[in-house]
Amino acid sequence: MVDTNRGNRLSGGKGSPPSDTISTGPARCPRASGETLAGSEMPLVRCEESVVPYGIDWKTKNLRASASGVRPDDVRSRGLEADMIGHVVGADEVPSVVDTLAEAFATDPVWSWAIPQETRRRAVFSRLWRVFVESAAEDDWVWSTSGCEAVAVWNPPGCADLSQAASERLDAIIESLGTAAGRIRSVLDAFSDHRPPAPDHFYLNMVGVKGRSRGSGLGMRLVSENLDAVDRLGAPTYLESSNPDNVDRYERVGFEVLATFTMPGGGPRVTTMWREPSG
Repeated sequence: MVDTNRGNRLSGGKGSPPSDTISTGPARCPRASGETLAGSEMPLVRCEESVVPYGIDWKTKNLRASASGVRPDDVRSRGLEADMIGHVVGADEVPSVVDTLAEAFATDPVWSWAIPQETRRRAVFSRLWRVFVESAAEDDWVWSTSGCEAVAVWNPPGCADLSQAASERLDAIIESLGTAAGRIRSVLDAFSDHRPPAPDHFYLNMVGVKGRSRGSGLGMRLVSENLDAVDRLGAPTYLESSNPDNVDRYERVGFEVLATFTMPGGGPRVTTMWREPSG
């Protein structure tokens, strides 16, 4: 089951895919994404009741912030909008965000290992990722370019990965996948086990770029914009990269390597990364 108090992953999180997606894992704490993204990465965390530091009540719709905070749709008024390419995703855009992530993760090293049958991946990922995206969208921290060419799913500090209902829904989906369920759970468990418990941080749950836009730097540009907003809050960020090709890219936007681990049975390697706020 997913830990609704820590990092919601059906006992785990996600990872980072190939060179057009960025993956991160779910949970909570210091594990913390123009350039091209290699792979897809995702973390997951949903806020139920918490009021966390940085002057923001994360439960309040649209992240209404105090004078010391900032909400996504307030970024423009804070002077960050000059060449912004991203916006906060609305409920009507969730299906397009999920489609982009399902495509991006289809060649991710860790998730390809979890679901070896290539013909099944996109359909499975669409079901799994939709749960995470819908939860994060309720907290107004899913970002996208205008046509969902690049998307980034974030979870704010002090939140559980998923609500109890979303966790149960995810669990049921995994159970329905038959023989694939074991590896999926092992990935989620590994992400959860390696995620630091503190301090509170923004979790970059997933990043993905559509095939036609890969190599354009669009994904990392979106992540950089998001980091500008997080820096205004003075908050750290965490991610897990399931694609070795993405580590350098993350380092160039301020992340540092925390640790590495491999999937069970000598599977793919995952790198956990952390970033202190800039400025």
